Amino acid sequence: MGAGACICDRPQNYAMQLRIGPFATQAELLRFASGLESAPGLERVEMTITDLREAHFAVVGPSTGILEQIVETDPNHTIGVEIDGMMLYARIAPPRRPRATPPPTDTMLPTRTRFRVFRSAPDAPTDGSGTPPATEEEIAAMLVEARKARRLAPKRPPPPPLTSTPLNEAVAEVRASRAARSMPPPPAARPTAAPVPLASAPLASARRAAAPPIASPPAPAAIDAAIAGQMVIVAAPFKSFAALNTFQDAIRAVRGVQSTHVRRFYRGTLTLVVEYEGTGVPFTDRLQHASNGTWSIFATEPNRFEVAIETRTAARTPGR
Repeated sequence: MGAGACICDRPQNYAMQLRIGPFATQAELLRFASGLESAPGLERVEMTITDLREAHFAVVGPSTGILEQIVETDPNHTIGVEIDGMMLYARIAPPRRPRATPPPTDTMLPTRTRFRVFRSAPDAPTDGSGTPPATEEEIAAMLVEARKARRLAPKRPPPPPLTSTPLNEAVAEVRASRAARSMPPPPAARPTAAPVPLASAPLASARRAAAPPIASPPAPAAIDAAIAGQMVIVAAPFKSFAALNTFQDAIRAVRGVQSTHVRRFYRGTLTLVVEYEGTGVPFTDRLQHASNGTWSIFATEPNRFEVAIETRTAARTPGR
């Protein structure tokens, strides 16, 4: 009877889906996944798609209302949630940019106006302290007088034509002789070769056939793909996102690893893409050295590796 009452008192959980994005980096996405996993009231959280634009989570919990409250109260983001049946669509608001403050003004310097202010024409002084402005009739009369003076001014005589003098003729002869000496002699006509008769064509083809073939340069040796390039690691099992983050940090610390990218994490299996530049050291040697006995490595392909995580390493963190 007591066992039956205990079963009836257990809350009923439902399978829900959460789609949320966008995230700026994968570290931000994994931080959100860790917080969602450690939230009270949710029985299971799995990330099915790791796209930064929209990540997908499979969640098992009491209700969509509880999941909505957990997502909206995330301390690191401002999130709006819409519910459609057992689906939750969440959008992360972009961070607010701080308002730019104007530069401080120097109060020690006096303020200067940008434009100078002059008096208008009616306010110009006429009592001897200044000259009043000219009227339109006066300006028109001055223009007429200027045109008359320009019209009556004597014209300049044209320059005399150049005459030929003995000095000019001597200078021209010297320049012509110098130019003639500086010019190179015309090239001699090259003798044209006689056309080859048609009867010699078979002899030329026979010579080409007898000549040894030119050897093509050898192709460069193929680079071992397991030494450098893009590697794929399939690791399992993981019981929490905290264990996943610990494993990813260990891979990032491997010498020669340039970057890592989570391609998929579902049902405790992680697919991790690694950019590796090992400078001649195989990637398997680096992994074996970094494992420190916490995982086993199996190379299925030159660029694909399967990693079996020890149970004590992939166990849940305390308090779960």
